Order: sequence, then C-alpha cells, then structure tokens
Amino acid sequence: MRFFVATLVVGLALLGCDLPPGSVDDVDGGTTPSSAPPSPVRRLTADELNRTLGDLFPGPALPPVFLTEERGKGFAQDTVSQVVSDLYVEQLRAGINAATAALASDPARVLPRLPTSAADEAAVVDEWLTDLLPRAFRRPISDDDDTRPFHDFYDARRAAGDDVSVAVQLVLQAILQSPDFIYRLELVPTENIAADDDGRIPVTSIEMASRLSYFVWGTTPDAELLAAAAAGDLATSEGLQAQARRLLDDPRAQDAILDFHTQWLDFDRILNTNKSPSRFPQFNDFVRQAMRREADQFIALTFEEDPSIRALLTSRRTRLLPGLGPFYGVNVGSDDALVELPGERAGILTQAQFLASRGHALEGSPVLRGVFVLDRLICEPPPQPGGDVDT
Repeated sequence: MRFFVATLVVGLALLGCDLPPGSVDDVDGGTTPSSAPPSPVRRLTADELNRTLGDLFPGPALPPVFLTEERGKGFAQDTVSQVVSDLYVEQLRAGINAATAALASDPARVLPRLPTSAADEAAVVDEWLTDLLPRAFRRPISDDDDTRPFHDFYDARRAAGDDVSVAVQLVLQAILQSPDFIYRLELVPTENIAADDDGRIPVTSIEMASRLSYFVWGTTPDAELLAAAAAGDLATSEGLQAQARRLLDDPRAQDAILDFHTQWLDFDRILNTNKSPSRFPQFNDFVRQAMRREADQFIALTFEEDPSIRALLTSRRTRLLPGLGPFYGVNVGSDDALVELPGERAGILTQAQFLASRGHALEGSPVLRGVFVLDRLICEPPPQPGGDVDT
C-alpha cells in the first residue's frame, strides 16, 4: 500500500509538473483548497481499450485493437496528445471490426441466450443491451436515450435481411465506437450538486468508479464497483478506501502498476537501442529483450517484497534470464531467477536496460542519464542549451 500511495503522488507530479502548491489530495483523503483546473476528457488508451474488451467479453482472447499513440511526456493518458487523427479513426474502425467479427461468430458468447422465436428475440435483445450498456458506458442507462437507439438499429438490420450474428456484430460496432465507450466521459447530471465558492463540483460516486478502476486496474469497473458507485459509497472516504484496497488486492492491479512504470521510466526505450557490434559483440536482440524483461520482473518483485520508493531506487534483488548473468557478474541458473546483485548495483538506475538505453553506440552517456533523472525523477527538466554552445 505504501508503494501505491507513493506511486500515486509521483504519478500526479509527473502528469502535472505545473500543479500549484496544495492542489494534490492528501493521502488521508483530505484536500487542500486550490483553484482546480477543468477535468479533462480522457480517451481509453490502446492498453485500456483492449483490457476493457477482455473484461466485457470474457472467454477466448479477442484480436487486439492496435492504435498508434503519440505519448506526451511518455504517458499515453496525457489528454494533450490524444488527438483524433484520420489514422486513429481508421485503426479504431479496423480493430473494432475484427473484435466484433470474432464475437459475432459465436452469438451465444454475446447474447444472454439464443432466441427461441421471433417474439422472444426482442426480449433477448433488451436483456442483452440492458446488461451490456451500463458496463460498456460505465454509468447508469435509460431506456429511451441509451437502449432504444441500439435496439432500433438491431431491428432495422434484421428487417433488412441480416441474420442474428450480423445484426449483433453491427450493433456491437456501434456501441464500441460510441464516444460513451471510447471516452471516459463525466456527464452525470449535476443540477443537484452544489459548487463551492471557487466553482468546483465534487466528483460523483459514478464518476469516481471509472477514475478508480482505470487508475488501479487500467480497465472498466467490475459489477461490485459499479454497485458501490450506484449506492453512493464512493462519495465517502471510507467507501472509497474500501474499494481501492479491494482493487489493489486483485491481480489486475499489477498490470496497471507495470504499465505506469513502463511509461514513467520509459522501459521500452531499450527495444530500439543499438550498440556497435565491434565494441559490444555480446549485445544482440536476445540480450535486449532480456534487459527489457528484467525491468518488469524487478517492478513486480519490488511491489511484492518491499513496496516503497526507496526499494525502487536501492534494491539489489532482481530477477534475470541466464543471458544477463555475465553483464552483472552473477550466476543465473534458470529463467527469471532471483539473484542478489553486486554492491555497485542498486535499483533501476543501475539496471542494464537503463544504462544501455541511455548511452551511445560506442560508450555511455552521463548527460542522457542525468537528463533522465532531472526530467523523470525530480520533475525539473534542464533548459534548452544557449545559442552560443559549440556542438
């Protein structure tokens, strides 16, 4: 839990280095008054989208939706960089079409039951949409505004001659490309919610369910969290803490923790790092992948054994593939073996993936490593060099 709280604070700092003093909620649930900025409209990232589809439709894995994402400051969740380009629209359409085709190939996986007659079909579709839409849109739904348009579309496709599977696929395409699904909208009516003197409106219990679930799990709220939100439990500190602890105890929390550190610490940089074959003949794609794997294994181990920022920066315990043993001067007898590194190694800043990816083809680079520390750890990126620098 200490590691989660520290990660939360670091995450807030990195996602908003210009936050004014006192604008971050304190870890005990209290808040220091501040001029809160407008809440941004966040779009599901590619990872969040694919996890959400997997949770909405459990069973065999669906074809992944691939989206090209321009990451601002290393975070795909940065709304400034979430531009809807022609490429994004085309990739989303193609990915959703493939996923819905896989689902519609087995209507029994999607519908609550297969219709027994034409008269029963309307009831089946009603039951399906009433169950799916609150989970897909992450909020309560109404028959007229939410369910009816999709039901009418289904009926129109059936009247045009489409069979059940085709009609189901087309309705799914409409739902899963709807702004209510793609975006984490916070449009719950606020007529009865009073703003404070600074014009701030508290986050509703329903809205908090999505914020909490996508922060801790990186996916949609489950039935228990939605039920707690509908009951108003997430509007209290006690209810919010109880659900946060439940989500943290779930294995899905580890995926989001790894995703956060991958973006924050730019673990994937090593995958595009090349070294001079003459200077580093042992550096190859296997070693590159092994270095990348160690980063994930180290984060998982730290979260399990000593969840603290101190361990993240100083721990000498890690898990390695045998091919990395010679780089560290240790014997590794099996895949992902737990090892104690030599005294000169401690934490993420001495890992092979960090040193190799912040270096040049022939030698290391103290400048690249120092810039990383200033930018990602201290949140004080160095200024641009002066115009009189001789490069």
